[in-house]
Amino acid sequence: MIPPAVFVLRRSGEALKRDRRSVMLGLAIGLLGAGGQLILFYAVRVGPPYLIFPIISLSPALTIALSMALLGERTGKMGALGIALALLSLPLFDYRSDEGTTGYGLWFFLALGILAAWGVQAYVIKLANQTMDAASIFFYMMLSGLLLVPVALAMTDFSQPINYGLDGPGLAAAIQILNAIGALTLVFAFRYGKAIIVAPLINAGAPLLTAVLSMLLLGVVPGPMKLAGIALSLLAALLLALQPESAAPEDAAVKALLDIVARHKRGEATGIWSLCSAHPAVIASAMKEARRRRRRCSSRRPRTRSTSSAATRACAPPTFVRFLRSIAARLDFPAARVWIGGDHLGPNAWRGEPAEAAMAKAADLVRDYVAAGIRKIHLDCSMACQGDPDPVPEESSPRARRHSACARKRAGAMRAARRRFT
Repeated sequence: MIPPAVFVLRRSGEALKRDRRSVMLGLAIGLLGAGGQLILFYAVRVGPPYLIFPIISLSPALTIALSMALLGERTGKMGALGIALALLSLPLFDYRSDEGTTGYGLWFFLALGILAAWGVQAYVIKLANQTMDAASIFFYMMLSGLLLVPVALAMTDFSQPINYGLDGPGLAAAIQILNAIGALTLVFAFRYGKAIIVAPLINAGAPLLTAVLSMLLLGVVPGPMKLAGIALSLLAALLLALQPESAAPEDAAVKALLDIVARHKRGEATGIWSLCSAHPAVIASAMKEARRRRRRCSSRRPRTRSTSSAATRACAPPTFVRFLRSIAARLDFPAARVWIGGDHLGPNAWRGEPAEAAMAKAADLVRDYVAAGIRKIHLDCSMACQGDPDPVPEESSPRARRHSACARKRAGAMRAARRRFT
């Protein structure tokens, strides 16, 4: 794991996280994963593998339960069905009914311990990704693996013959390199995907790929149970891939923002700091600070201040959203933690024009914000246009309602997630 850890740490450009929380989470991930693997080596020596592997294959069920209860993750109907089918397929890949009967001894409790370790590990990976970059997480996974090397040596029976040839350590090294690359991509998968989706998908996908390769390269014909597992996992993967996920993080952002408002109205000293800037250095610094403090980054795109159509197109809402997300991707900052809002949307940029013309352009502007996927829409029609009294009296309220109607119509046409208009 050392070469991939060094590579990704240099590639990220981020300093290694050294705060106590990051170190504890990173080491916990590695110890749960590698420790569970060492326990598995011992368990298959004292117990039946055909029963141990079906038990530990259900570890995603624990991950799903923890992620739904503690992280609030949810999915749609197709996703839920895909998760269920993936969980059903897992034991079928390793279950065998022709091995006779066996008692429940130490191996059974070891299998349950491995199930718990790997189920919690996947949840902690998702939790750590909220405040840590992937490179730091993987570095500590590598470090914890090295810390367990003495334990692995102590478990080795050197009285037995050991293959020191190329097909011994050489083959083992190749396997571990593939395992390390898989662990690294696993960290990124949990970073950008929901744990309730990623955990069952990868646990069903790995044995599925093994079964397919065995059939193609070795000519092995699987039994009926394994064929059933292959069919279920293929269907599960299809359903999980078809389940739309794009609107979920933004729905959660709207819900969290409204929760902050409700708590403030109850008298709690709470709030959220909001960034109103388009400078990449300011935005990058805000995301780094938000990650350090384990906070969200709320970025408000201000109303267009220039009447130049070229300037408006250059910083159009979709362009600004892509701009923010590109910075988040470069910093490895979760996009779901960036809340984008439209600030003071109204005819301010066209105050020198008659009210009707200015309002028509402002309505187009609001529709563009909604079409760009921005969820928090702040409508402000209080500014005076050509021929209006200054300040504008109550007449601004119907104007704001007109903008709200345009935005809601656009959102409905897109079947988009819920938005909040202020």
